[in-house]
Amino acid sequence: MMQKFSELSPSEEQWIKHQLEGANAFLAAFAPESPPTHSLLDRLDSAFAAWMATQESDVDLVNKVINCVGTVFGQELVNELELCWVIVEDEHGTELAVKGTPEQGDALVFPANFVAKRWERKETTFLSDSLDKIRDNLAAVSQPSGSKKQWWKIW
Repeated sequence: MMQKFSELSPSEEQWIKHQLEGANAFLAAFAPESPPTHSLLDRLDSAFAAWMATQESDVDLVNKVINCVGTVFGQELVNELELCWVIVEDEHGTELAVKGTPEQGDALVFPANFVAKRWERKETTFLSDSLDKIRDNLAAVSQPSGSKKQWWKIW
């Protein structure tokens, strides 16, 4: 099955809003000393690292944190890189993602899954760097190639 993209429903938009609001409580609980002059993702990186240090094992709470952090990361991709929220349906199921335009290299990021993979690897302080890397990758693929060489000619 090919990926099918659809716009968010009002309830999905409300869910995102709820997750973003929850991020304030998460930041207050796990990064209260984080300077407001730092970027949101830097502060969220600090909070996520502090939360990871608690070694939380309650599955429901872990999922809530992953969704909250992932949603903030996704919203920052939307804000900073002009991506948009979409629902993606394929043979694996249905999931919330952020998507770029063909001019942006058809970028597709699943923010909650992105964070969940790092949680599984016990990785921290990746959000801000990841935004920068995604920005660089999008810039690289959206730049027109200066060369009109045919793809099979290597010289």
